[in-house]
This record gives sequence, structure tokens and C-alpha cells, in this order.
Amino acid sequence: MGDYVMIDDDPGNIGITGARLAALAQAFKAQAQAAQADINAIEAERPWGDDSFGRGFQHDYLDPVNPGDTPVRDSIMTEMSDAGDQLIKLGNTTAWGMAEFEGGETQNAVDIRSAGLDA
Repeated sequence: MGDYVMIDDDPGNIGITGARLAALAQAFKAQAQAAQADINAIEAERPWGDDSFGRGFQHDYLDPVNPGDTPVRDSIMTEMSDAGDQLIKLGNTTAWGMAEFEGGETQNAVDIRSAGLDA
């Protein structure tokens, strides 16, 4: 069963959730790398065969559709790798953003008190 990320209204919880998301993203990245290793091992055996259907699949899967395009296989592998990195970045940015927000709020409160505006 998967973990769900829930954020309630407390800004502090958003920062904690961002850090949790980054940690979950690290686990996702490791799982994606394991899946890529499995895919590479299976592909090495060329399980699609050497008949006309297998050759057609291999062509569509391993060769670019148009000159200069990325082959489907390479695109899948890149997207799997990038997804983990992007999720880690999202989690870290969320945590950083909330730390910045809380720091700004703290400074605003200090400024208001020092200006005598909190009365």
C-alpha cells in the first residue's frame, strides 16, 4: 500500500511534508533504478523474438521514429530517472519555501513589535 502525502493548514506541517516528500522521492528513485536494471537484464535476452513481429517491435522500441528523435526505450529510461530527481526537487523546494515563509513571518513579527505596532 502506498503512502499518501497530506498537508493540513499549519505552515509548519507543509515544511515537514516537503521533507517527507523528498525522502519518499529518494525511495522512488531507488525503485526506478532497480526497475531499469531489471528492464536492461530482460532486454539483453531480446525476448521479443526474431520473427517479423519481434523485429518490428525492436525497430519501434529501439530506433528513433524520426531522425533526431529519441528512441522510445531511451525516453522511458530517461523519464524514469528524471521523475525521482524532480520529486526530490519538489520536496526540497517545498520544505525550503516554508522555511523561508516562516522566517519572513518571524522577522515581520519582530519588526512590528520593535516599531510598537503590535498594541
